[in-house]
Amino acid sequence: MDVLAALAPNGDLLLSIVHCASSGSTRLAVELRDFAAAGQAEVRTLSAPVPWAANSLNNPDAIKPLEAAVAVHNGRFTLELAPYSVLRVRVPTSSRASAASASIHSS
Repeated sequence: MDVLAALAPNGDLLLSIVHCASSGSTRLAVELRDFAAAGQAEVRTLSAPVPWAANSLNNPDAIKPLEAAVAVHNGRFTLELAPYSVLRVRVPTSSRASAASASIHSS
């Protein structure tokens, strides 16, 4: 699993997550520190049953983004990662804090 975190120009926290496991889902616990999260995290997921899956002219919707919202409580939320998935998570901020950190644990 690879994770990248960055702050958007408006102060939202952006997480990019790549999960390369070939079987079973993985639960990912995220704990935000020094970041005032507002509302729900927006999650966009791309996943496929095999890593070489691709859209084509014959099957243009083989892989398409799935949109979801995840509740953030006290700076914590959990994600379920499917095998061969890429996620983009946007956590809106309730303030314009300049520093944030995230602790991420998978099980």
